[in-house]
Amino acid sequence: MMNPQIIEENTEEVVPILVSPPKFEVEVNTDASDQNGQPCFRIIFKKYLARTVTIPKWFMKKAGLSRKKGMVLRNKQGKVWPIKLTARSYNSGWRNRTDMTCGWSEFRAANNIQYGDTCSFKFLQTDENLIRVQICKARQSSNK
Repeated sequence: MMNPQIIEENTEEVVPILVSPPKFEVEVNTDASDQNGQPCFRIIFKKYLARTVTIPKWFMKKAGLSRKKGMVLRNKQGKVWPIKLTARSYNSGWRNRTDMTCGWSEFRAANNIQYGDTCSFKFLQTDENLIRVQICKARQSSNK
């Protein structure tokens, strides 16, 4: 598969600039932890995240979730949603990954997560695989 190219304009010579595809489907703080050492990552909700969210490998490892089949998301109000974890592996050289699948759409709908909202995921405890999710709503543009 060929990478898309951007061509610089206003030059005597056409110089292709290779644009590599995104390495990860979520925008994350690389290997981030809070002040207590609890792993956390953040996504900005986009259309392609409507059904699944890929969890960073380092987060899975630090939280001890690497071989788990599920986890629990808890919102600010304390309500919880069971989430299925689906491991995916690819023979095409693309790295293996783990996605939040069943339960994510319900969590997203119940918490009215819209495009542009930021979700911060923080691992809380291992016995229940509990993840706290804080949602920061995107600013609405006023086109009046």
